[in-house]
Amino acid sequence: MSIRCSYCSKPAIYIRKYSGENLCKNHFIRSIEKKVHKTIRSFLKPDIKIGLAVSGGKDSVVMAYIIRKMLKNPSESILGILVDEGIKGYREFSLKYAESIMRKLGLKYVKVSFKDFFGITLNEIIDFLGDAKLACTYCGVLRRRLLDIIGNKFGLACIFTGHNAYDVAQTLLLNIIQGNITHIISKRTEIENFTPRIYPLKYIREEEIILYAKLKGLEYYPEHCPYRPTVLRNKVRVFIEELEKDRPGIVYNILHIAEKLSEYGEEEKLHKCIYCGFPSKRKVCKSCELLINLGLKDRIIRIQDLDSIEIKIYK
Repeated sequence: MSIRCSYCSKPAIYIRKYSGENLCKNHFIRSIEKKVHKTIRSFLKPDIKIGLAVSGGKDSVVMAYIIRKMLKNPSESILGILVDEGIKGYREFSLKYAESIMRKLGLKYVKVSFKDFFGITLNEIIDFLGDAKLACTYCGVLRRRLLDIIGNKFGLACIFTGHNAYDVAQTLLLNIIQGNITHIISKRTEIENFTPRIYPLKYIREEEIILYAKLKGLEYYPEHCPYRPTVLRNKVRVFIEELEKDRPGIVYNILHIAEKLSEYGEEEKLHKCIYCGFPSKRKVCKSCELLINLGLKDRIIRIQDLDSIEIKIYK
């Protein structure tokens, strides 16, 4: 006898071990969309303009599809942001899927690259540094800077990224391992030119995102970044996945503990970087610091120069 859905008499297609639910296709899809809506509902305001960071992978494709359904006027409210870091043999293929989902959903989008803005690709950065373990640091910081640039250039209220529950849990554990406790418990004050990044999939597990994409017929680029095996984050990822196999739901325990700790944190005052003018916790922001380390001080983009930068919008 087949297992039945916990909410109707239809056959269950997914057993949610951490909650004890058996879900049919419709109730599974509904549960994912309900979780996303609960996570971002405070941002779904009339006339809001949001950015969607879309890479073409499963997370960002599913995120774009769900957010598109939730907004009343998505063609005017959403701007897709496609970032080409310059990872040869990987990013050029994933961005094809990113452009495809943007066109299918009828959403506007922009394409920006490390090469165009910083004069260097991630591959070239790693060749220069001679250490692939630094890939995530440089990639993450410079990619976030491009998101900041787009957020300010187009007046976005916030930028949604496709980080899922495992991604967020990995970041939290990495901060603990590296002694960056203030990153977990601090509360940021609002400041001019700061575009917050929001994670609509924060409470969605990776395997559930894959299943949602399959049920909805969403195509995405299935390969992983070639630098992934070399970085510490990958070891943390494997650690969390092993724990999750033995103790389903442990990833949510990590998220909830971090949220509880943040209640006791003090407000973290942001300043303006002395070079670029973007919000920063220090005199020199991390983006400018890395560009200076690479001998690319002349490629620092100042916030006052954004009006003169032309960025094409694709439809």
